[in-house]
Amino acid sequence: MDFILYFVLRRFFLSVNIDTHGIHLRKGMFFQRISYIPASVIVSVRSVRTPLLRLLKGKKVIVTALGGNAVFYLHKDEPIPTPPHRPAVNIRPKATSLLLGALYETGALGGTIVFSTALTRIGSILGSGYYNRIIDAISQTAAGLNELLSTLRIAVPKISVVIAVFVGAAWVFSYIRNLIKLSRFTARVQAGCATITHGLITLYEETVVPNNISARIIAAIH
Repeated sequence: MDFILYFVLRRFFLSVNIDTHGIHLRKGMFFQRISYIPASVIVSVRSVRTPLLRLLKGKKVIVTALGGNAVFYLHKDEPIPTPPHRPAVNIRPKATSLLLGALYETGALGGTIVFSTALTRIGSILGSGYYNRIIDAISQTAAGLNELLSTLRIAVPKISVVIAVFVGAAWVFSYIRNLIKLSRFTARVQAGCATITHGLITLYEETVVPNNISARIIAAIH
């Protein structure tokens, strides 16, 4: 999907012109729609570079403004509108803060959903053999834990042990996923804006304009 959007839609159906005053978008080949987003109404600018987009030297840009959002694709070196340059202050959290942050973002229910989706994708992409190995490993772990509980004279239904092991594996998977996502976290304060970058496999970058946040909240309420 990223390949199609970047190399087809971006090249032939979308024209983007970015300067310090705002963003000019022209969409369509035969019936063109032109829109303009002034820099003064931009609340945040977020870019995402998945492994495929990193390979293709592109990035997905999500612009959040007071009147709505805009999504388009750029080359990784194409600039994104920011206020005039001033000396930047970089803030990097300690390793313990990242560990606690990933822990805070990890939930059992959300982790179970993510883990189940990942297992399905593994089975679809790599084949049912890998999927079965993971399920067998979970079943064997549950059987070993059930034997340990029996030795300790703790009666627990086997299905409950299997569910507990699956949820535990899902939580660990989700925690590692969040830890990778939050790795290389850097907050840079420059020209009244905060730019946050993080990610090891998929790269994320978001620039937040504090002066427009309250206005956006008021607009959402009304």
